[in-house]
Amino acid sequence: MLDSSLVIPFIGVSYAVELPMADMADRFGTFSSLGGRFGLKLKSNFYMDLKVHYIFGGKIREDGILDSLRTSEGGIIEVGGGLTDPILEMTGYSAFLSAGYLLPVIGPNPNSGILISGGIGLIQHRIRIDYRDAQIPQLEEEYRKGYDRLTNGLAFNEFVGYVHFGKRKLVNFYGGIEFTQAWTKNRRGYNYDLRDFDNKRRFDAAFGFRFGWILALYRRAPEEFYLY
Repeated sequence: MLDSSLVIPFIGVSYAVELPMADMADRFGTFSSLGGRFGLKLKSNFYMDLKVHYIFGGKIREDGILDSLRTSEGGIIEVGGGLTDPILEMTGYSAFLSAGYLLPVIGPNPNSGILISGGIGLIQHRIRIDYRDAQIPQLEEEYRKGYDRLTNGLAFNEFVGYVHFGKRKLVNFYGGIEFTQAWTKNRRGYNYDLRDFDNKRRFDAAFGFRFGWILALYRRAPEEFYLY
C-alpha cells in the first residue's frame, strides 16, 4: 500500500535538454542528455541513487578546429582526391552518486512530493569528428585526438523537482530542473589546429530540464481481508 511511506528501490530512465554555461558555452550550444539511474527511497524519505547520462548535441560553437586542413573551397581533401566536409558533434557522458530528501507536501501519497538532491561525480565531453566513409589521413586514429578537445573532470549536480509514485508500479515519473558544475581540463594536452599546448583549467556548467520514468521494485503489500 502507498498510504504510508515505504522503502522503494527503483530504476529509471530520463531525458533532459541542457543549456551550457561558463566555459562550456564557448564550445557547445544546447545539447541533450539521456540517462539511467538506480536508486532507493527510504521510509524516512531520504533518497540516494547512482545515475549515468550520455550527452550529445549537434551545435558546436568552437567549429573552426579543422580550418587548417581545409582548401580554399572549404572542404578537406580525402584519399581519393575529392573534397569532404566532416560533421562536428558533441558527445560525452556524466555519472553522479546523489543523495537527497523528499518533501511529501504535494502528491497522492507520502511517497510523492518535492525532491531536493545533490551529487558528486565525473563529466566528460569531446568534439566528435564524423566524415562517414571518406578517408582523411590527417584525421585517422592518433591524429584525430589532436582536434577532438577531450575534456573531463570533477563535477557536482543538483536537482529540484517533483517525484510521483502511483498505486501501480509502472505509473511513476519525475521532472524538474537540474544544475551541473564541473572543474575540467583538456586531456589531450596539445591542440594540432592551434599548434599549442592546452593545460588551462576550465569551469564547465549547465542548466537543464529533466523528465523521467521510474520502475518501482518493491513488493506489493499484502491485502487485508475481514471475515464476518
